[in-house]
Amino acid sequence: MSRRWLYICLAAVSIAMNIAGCSGTEQKNSSAEGTTQEEPAKEEKKSSEDGTVLPGDARIGLAFYPGAGNEAVFTEQFVGRVKSNLESAGVPTDQIIVMEAESGGDPLLHAIQELTQEPVDVIIAGNASQDVIPQITDAAGKAGAALLYFGRMPEQAERDRWAEGEWRVSYVGSDLSKVGELRAQIMDTLDFDEVDANEDHHIGVVVLNTEEDSIGNEVNRASLEALEKYHYTVEFLNEEDFSDADDDDDNDDDRDDADNDADDNDADDADNDADDNDADNDDNDRDGDEDEDDGPDLNEQRREMAREKVSEWINEYGKDLEVILCADDALTLGAREAVEDYKSKIGHDVVILGFSPDAETLEKVAGGEIEGTIFNDSLSQSRSLTDAVLAYLRGESVPQEIICDYVKVTVDNAQEIIDVSSVNSDDDSDDESDNDESDEESDDSGEGNDE
Repeated sequence: MSRRWLYICLAAVSIAMNIAGCSGTEQKNSSAEGTTQEEPAKEEKKSSEDGTVLPGDARIGLAFYPGAGNEAVFTEQFVGRVKSNLESAGVPTDQIIVMEAESGGDPLLHAIQELTQEPVDVIIAGNASQDVIPQITDAAGKAGAALLYFGRMPEQAERDRWAEGEWRVSYVGSDLSKVGELRAQIMDTLDFDEVDANEDHHIGVVVLNTEEDSIGNEVNRASLEALEKYHYTVEFLNEEDFSDADDDDDNDDDRDDADNDADDNDADDADNDADDNDADNDDNDRDGDEDEDDGPDLNEQRREMAREKVSEWINEYGKDLEVILCADDALTLGAREAVEDYKSKIGHDVVILGFSPDAETLEKVAGGEIEGTIFNDSLSQSRSLTDAVLAYLRGESVPQEIICDYVKVTVDNAQEIIDVSSVNSDDDSDDESDNDESDEESDDSGEGNDE
């Protein structure tokens, strides 16, 4: 009997242990299932707090100073492509706020400050003057927006500030310091004996600058330094003209102050003459129509100025004039015309190096009439900037400097650059055609509504 009770007791203990073991497994599984259920919630919370912004929800501010001459052409193409790229990436058109400033100084700063009055995810600032860049950076940071500069590279001290603060600020563009070397490399491919027309074992250089402070002028300065680094002995023939241009640049601030004072004085006169201004509205409209043609006229005037200036230098220096450095394509083409006249008379050619060429200049490089130029590719830069904007929206880190190389253009690759440029132009034309078709459809639907 006692043995029977022993078996009963052992069976009871075994059953109890099995029950306890199943309960533990169920509890463990239940805990695991609970963890699995909580994970999506944690992931959802993470995605809402990590700074990620979907393109469809993004608000992008794009403020820029267009500049003048070739800089204005580049900026127009660049801004148009960035806007198109962002739209293709899913950013709604009405959430890309584009503002054009009258200068890269205070007007651009004020445009940036206006953009920050409402929440904005990324700000793009173009062709900003060095003196306002720190204030633009601070305004974007205060607004909690990532910031991308294009055009002129901010100074090293400013870029150091970004790095020290680990701020979401970057520059997308080209490094001007390398352009002079590219020009020197073009010179290095030429037969020095053919360049050295007067056989004095060094090159006589003249520099054609724009009247305003421009990127092309900086390129000319860098080119003179680079030629010497490439062991060319340079005789700077029009150094006095170049120094005068530097003095003019140093006096820009004084001129701006004077202009501001004049504007303040004129403001009162303008208020007093409001009625007279209203009476002259028709005249102002006609003046506005004339202003629309200022761009082409300005380039033509610059081209003619270059032709006359180079003709004077040819008469003054003769065979001592061997190389001409030009700040933009209008100056390049004018210089070429003067040299052609000179060459037809005495057979002496002159090396011409351009910068930021248009289609006509590229054709002349391809034909061997101009030895070389430097191409600033708005297409590759606009793509790089768009990629940076989208990376900032995703909360990713972006390099402080995104450098797109300038391209040296010679007879060997000029046609390739022409082909690339023509494709880019076709893309722009297609966009315009699409817009035209849309306008026509809108007009048609409007007529239908009227009926």
